[in-house]
Amino acid sequence: MEREETREFSRRLKDYLDFVFEAYRSQNKNHIIVAIGCTGGQHRSVSVCNWLNEQYRKEYKTYCFHRDAVKEDEA
Repeated sequence: MEREETREFSRRLKDYLDFVFEAYRSQNKNHIIVAIGCTGGQHRSVSVCNWLNEQYRKEYKTYCFHRDAVKEDEA
């Protein structure tokens, strides 16, 4: 999340999601799934998912699940 291109990606993604979430809300929809993926599924996507969760958890009920991230003691 420190790299400039990641910060720009995050800003653009949040702008997009803000737009989508508001459109869903205006249509009285109350569930949406946002999936983030990358080649390995253990670094970039985990960071972005955690960041999104932090951005939206105060306004929405959020759930953050990392399918491919394995804790060291589970490996």
